[in-house]
Amino acid sequence: MAKIKTWGIRINDASRLPTAVRLLRWVETNGAYPSDVPSLVRIGNALTVAVDFGHIAAVLPSKPVPPIAEDIKRSLKGTLDDVTSTDALRAQSQLLFGAVLAAANLLPGAPDTAKPRKSPDYIIHFDGLPFGVEIGRPGSLKGGYAKIDDARSQVRAVGIRHHVMVLDISDMLRGIWDDARKAGSAFAIDGTFTDLNRNLGDYIARRPDPRIVLYGSIVRLFLWDLGASVRPVPVFKFHIEVFREAGAGLVQAQSEQLRLRIIEGWQALGAVATSLRRV
Repeated sequence: MAKIKTWGIRINDASRLPTAVRLLRWVETNGAYPSDVPSLVRIGNALTVAVDFGHIAAVLPSKPVPPIAEDIKRSLKGTLDDVTSTDALRAQSQLLFGAVLAAANLLPGAPDTAKPRKSPDYIIHFDGLPFGVEIGRPGSLKGGYAKIDDARSQVRAVGIRHHVMVLDISDMLRGIWDDARKAGSAFAIDGTFTDLNRNLGDYIARRPDPRIVLYGSIVRLFLWDLGASVRPVPVFKFHIEVFREAGAGLVQAQSEQLRLRIIEGWQALGAVATSLRRV
């Protein structure tokens, strides 16, 4: 919080970040997790907030960047009870991926959001080429398809030719976990993560756009095993793939190298990364 405050951003004591800090200190003092689901949801969200904002604060420059400052203000809203995609959670996802790009030394730039035309969330330069970066946080597979369609229309509206699309699918995975838990069925996180990415990647591949060169997905959750003893199930994963249609085949080499660089950024933050190239 101290780094954020140096940007002149006021943090309401009742907002998510201070509340998360207090809750995690309470858990540490108590020495055990509660057993009721609402409390565990709040603690899991508090852990995610603490981890994400730790990464975000670590890469903030000393001089405030107005568009990033506005995203931080958005991200501080909401409550620890939120379990579906909200404006605050979408801003948090956007900032976290900015931290990934910074950790990969890709120096993400934030476009001037005051301009009337649409713009990507970030602009990066790699191997002499500019890339726009779009980040979304859908709450369902259908919402993921809609976000892909929206991103397609948006990338055509800007002057940057090549784009990276990233979806935070944490809320999708959380919903599936909750359904499985209520039904008393087994749940394989890795398999579901793979299936979601296959569906979303296939959706892009069925209607290829030469401007979309990379697709990535994020999952950061603290889920819970409610067995004999309550224990957290941390999930921190990243998937990224290159499309063979990238730039009509002209920037595949750069896209492959950019994919590897982004993976390095995720690994620097501690994520388990998977990747592939569609052929």
